[in-house]
Amino acid sequence: MNENPVYKDPLSKHIVSSNQNKGRQYHICFGEVDWGKNGETEYAVYVRICLFKEGIWQYQNYPAHILVTPGEDERSDLDNVMDKINELKREYL
Repeated sequence: MNENPVYKDPLSKHIVSSNQNKGRQYHICFGEVDWGKNGETEYAVYVRICLFKEGIWQYQNYPAHILVTPGEDERSDLDNVMDKINELKREYL
């Protein structure tokens, strides 16, 4: 069962590991979202933060703060997240 009823099972999901924090991931998803308005749903690209806490990966229920500091590969988390968003855009939109 999905832990947040707004998000249905995504049609596609990419996971990007943070360059700055090994215990942080960005889950870039494309799928149907349910805003709880008379059963109406919409398709959207959304980013969820997942943190490694207490030995397990846990979704965080706050807006995605995507880090912009470059890592050792000279790419920021934002660069990597945008690459995956653009892949979803090409595939679905």
